[in-house]
Amino acid sequence: MSRFASSVRSGSAGALLLGALLLGASAFTLALLSIAPALAQNAAVFQRSYINPFPNGDRHRMVVLGGSLGDGLWSGLYRAFEPDPTIEVIKRSKAS
Repeated sequence: MSRFASSVRSGSAGALLLGALLLGASAFTLALLSIAPALAQNAAVFQRSYINPFPNGDRHRMVVLGGSLGDGLWSGLYRAFEPDPTIEVIKRSKAS
Protein backbone atom coordinates (compact mmCIF):
# COMPACT_ATOMS: atom_id res chain seq x y z
CA MET A 1 0.00 0.00 0.00
CA SER A 2 1.35 3.48 -0.85
CA ARG A 3 2.04 6.18 1.70
CA PHE A 4 -0.75 8.37 0.27
CA ALA A 5 -3.32 5.60 0.53
CA SER A 6 -2.31 4.82 4.10
CA SER A 7 -2.49 8.47 5.13
CA VAL A 8 -5.93 8.87 3.56
CA ARG A 9 -7.05 5.72 5.29
CA SER A 10 -5.88 6.82 8.70
CA GLY A 11 -7.81 10.12 8.50
CA SER A 12 -4.81 12.43 8.64
CA ALA A 13 -4.09 15.65 6.78
CA GLY A 14 -4.05 13.81 3.44
CA ALA A 15 -7.73 12.98 3.81
CA LEU A 16 -8.52 16.58 4.58
CA LEU A 17 -6.54 17.70 1.54
CA LEU A 18 -8.31 15.21 -0.70
CA GLY A 19 -11.70 16.30 0.63
CA ALA A 20 -10.87 19.96 0.08
CA LEU A 21 -9.75 19.25 -3.49
CA LEU A 22 -12.95 17.35 -4.26
CA LEU A 23 -15.08 20.08 -2.71
CA GLY A 24 -13.25 22.77 -4.67
CA ALA A 25 -13.55 20.86 -7.95
CA SER A 26 -17.29 20.30 -7.46
CA ALA A 27 -17.85 23.98 -6.58
CA PHE A 28 -15.92 25.02 -9.71
CA THR A 29 -17.97 22.65 -11.87
CA LEU A 30 -21.25 23.98 -10.46
CA ALA A 31 -20.12 27.55 -11.06
CA LEU A 32 -19.31 26.76 -14.71
CA LEU A 33 -22.66 25.07 -15.21
CA SER A 34 -24.53 28.08 -13.83
CA ILE A 35 -22.58 30.58 -15.97
CA ALA A 36 -22.91 28.71 -19.30
CA PRO A 37 -26.62 29.54 -19.95
CA ALA A 38 -26.03 33.23 -19.20
CA LEU A 39 -23.14 33.34 -21.65
CA ALA A 40 -25.24 31.62 -24.32
CA GLN A 41 -28.01 34.20 -23.91
CA ASN A 42 -25.64 37.15 -24.20
CA ALA A 43 -23.92 35.68 -27.24
CA ALA A 44 -27.19 35.69 -29.20
CA VAL A 45 -27.83 39.39 -28.58
CA PHE A 46 -26.46 41.66 -31.30
CA GLN A 47 -26.54 45.35 -30.66
CA ARG A 48 -26.25 47.68 -33.61
CA SER A 49 -24.35 50.93 -33.34
CA TYR A 50 -26.20 54.13 -34.15
CA ILE A 51 -23.02 55.98 -35.08
CA ASN A 52 -22.50 56.11 -38.84
CA PRO A 53 -18.75 56.06 -39.57
CA PHE A 54 -19.45 56.92 -43.22
CA PRO A 55 -21.67 60.03 -43.37
CA ASN A 56 -23.98 60.37 -46.35
CA GLY A 57 -22.51 62.22 -49.31
CA ASP A 58 -18.87 61.32 -48.56
CA ARG A 59 -16.74 59.74 -51.26
CA HIS A 60 -14.43 56.93 -50.20
CA ARG A 61 -11.27 55.89 -52.03
CA MET A 62 -9.58 52.50 -52.08
CA VAL A 63 -6.04 52.38 -53.44
CA VAL A 64 -4.78 49.02 -54.67
CA LEU A 65 -0.98 48.58 -54.65
CA GLY A 66 1.14 45.65 -55.78
CA GLY A 67 2.10 43.57 -58.78
CA SER A 68 0.07 41.24 -60.96
CA LEU A 69 -2.04 40.04 -58.03
CA GLY A 70 -2.87 43.63 -57.13
CA ASP A 71 -3.95 44.21 -60.74
CA GLY A 72 -6.43 41.34 -60.48
CA LEU A 73 -7.66 42.57 -57.12
CA TRP A 74 -8.24 46.06 -58.53
CA SER A 75 -10.19 44.60 -61.43
CA GLY A 76 -12.52 42.67 -59.12
CA LEU A 77 -13.03 45.59 -56.73
CA TYR A 78 -13.66 47.99 -59.59
CA ARG A 79 -16.37 45.75 -61.03
CA ALA A 80 -17.94 45.13 -57.62
CA PHE A 81 -18.13 48.82 -56.65
CA GLU A 82 -18.69 50.36 -60.10
CA PRO A 83 -22.41 51.00 -59.54
CA ASP A 84 -21.77 52.71 -56.17
CA PRO A 85 -20.98 56.42 -56.73
CA THR A 86 -19.64 56.88 -53.18
CA ILE A 87 -16.71 54.45 -53.64
CA GLU A 88 -13.75 55.04 -55.94
CA VAL A 89 -11.21 52.28 -56.57
CA ILE A 90 -7.79 53.62 -57.63
CA LYS A 91 -5.29 51.42 -59.45
CA ARG A 92 -1.64 51.87 -58.45
CA SER A 93 -0.57 48.29 -59.21
CA LYS A 94 1.90 47.37 -61.93
CA ALA A 95 1.70 44.08 -63.77
CA SER A 96 5.14 42.44 -63.88
